[in-house]
Amino acid sequence: TRCSRDWSSDVCSSDLGDDYGRIIRLYDNNASVARFVSTLRALAADQNVKAIDVIMSLHGSPGKLHFIEGGVRVNDLKSNLLTDRNPAEHALVATLKRKLRLVYNLSCFGATHNSAFVEMGFDTSIGSKGVNANAEVEFPSVLGAWQFGIAIDLALAPTNNPASIAVSDQPLRTLGMMTGREMLQKVDSLKLILGNRHLTIRSDPQ
Repeated sequence: TRCSRDWSSDVCSSDLGDDYGRIIRLYDNNASVARFVSTLRALAADQNVKAIDVIMSLHGSPGKLHFIEGGVRVNDLKSNLLTDRNPAEHALVATLKRKLRLVYNLSCFGATHNSAFVEMGFDTSIGSKGVNANAEVEFPSVLGAWQFGIAIDLALAPTNNPASIAVSDQPLRTLGMMTGREMLQKVDSLKLILGNRHLTIRSDPQ
């Protein structure tokens, strides 16, 4: 599981510290494409690692994640991660794709990244339709439910419904309309799930 260096990192450690064999945090200068890719590939090569879950907490834009290098197309990230120039790399990538399980993407416009993450090998990818404005409420709720073995779609349900989304999103969209701030007008925290909606913390990766 990966977290950025912010409140989400503290939640990861406190909620999931006893449920994962290892939690790796990549933040500041380590929040790079190269470090992200090398970390996932190293975990794939580790025979003691059975499943890999990722919590992505970066700035996002349509089709892009903003690492320390700047905006990176998620399709380019996929190509980088799945590079297999020789038989050894081909075997490693095949193992990686079998171990990748969940990516819970807190970045804005995460729904536009879902397809690429599933093509990387993740069984389930979750991301918001637009600017994500409810993470501080949703994230601890989802991780708490996930920790107790609740399927990811049900873990999201209490915060991923029209009434809950309106509480976080509508005031910001209204402010955006009043001030002309385009980014606020694009707030839409509704999460879309691509892949296995019934995935749990105990599910074997497929």
